[in-house]
Amino acid sequence: MGSGSAIGSKRSVRSIGRGPDNAVLAKKLGASVDIDSAATNAAAELQKLGGARAILATAPSAKAMSSIFGRKSIQDTLRFAELTGVRPMIETYPLARANEAYARMLSGKAQFRVVLTM
Repeated sequence: MGSGSAIGSKRSVRSIGRGPDNAVLAKKLGASVDIDSAATNAAAELQKLGGARAILATAPSAKAMSSIFGRKSIQDTLRFAELTGVRPMIETYPLARANEAYARMLSGKAQFRVVLTM
């Protein structure tokens, strides 16, 4: 997902997510197109749109990322985030509501990382 879009120019932001629920957020963040990888072959759909010059990937765990892209790609992604000011989107809960935060995370309903605050 991207944080901006250059619609009408040679560049545009496209997102690939699992399931239709991601499309609304992806478009809010600037994607002009959202590809549902649960419903279609994402690589083929991206090729139909002209491919990609760069891909910024996210996954819920470091293990998932390294198995897909390898260590160098993860380092490149982190460097890109640092240089461009990309910041995480999180859900915060006070420490007193830790049980609620944990339950939300386990239920799969958390849209972002769940972070406890003190």
